[in-house]
Amino acid sequence: MRRRIAFAVGAVLCGAAVAPAAARDLATCYDYQRSHTAIEACTYLMQSVSDRLQLADIHSARGVAYRWSGDPGKSIPDFDEAIRLDPRHSIAYGQRGISYRQLGNVAQALADLQTAVALDATNQTAANVLRDLQLRGR
Repeated sequence: MRRRIAFAVGAVLCGAAVAPAAARDLATCYDYQRSHTAIEACTYLMQSVSDRLQLADIHSARGVAYRWSGDPGKSIPDFDEAIRLDPRHSIAYGQRGISYRQLGNVAQALADLQTAVALDATNQTAANVLRDLQLRGR
């Protein structure tokens, strides 16, 4: 979330022309509940963003949108790419862990959730899902 805000603010401060359509696409990309629209917006943004950390955030957002659309398996490659672009992307690790949990891969879910919390102790989503997974075992 902080990087997403920094991305938008940075574009404005650096004098980058953020067209209304691009700003709309950025907001839509993070609107996971409208998953199909978010997937399209994220995919479009990936073509115009060159900064690897920003691109990692967009891949992570699209991964969440794929999972919200009911396809956690399709989310994994986006989380993988986000982590490749930014190996310290705690949110991507946590979200990938949630997808693996939904797919029934408990071992990989635990590993990713533990990594997410180790990278960022304030990642409450990952911490909560990790705690639940450890208590329930599934």
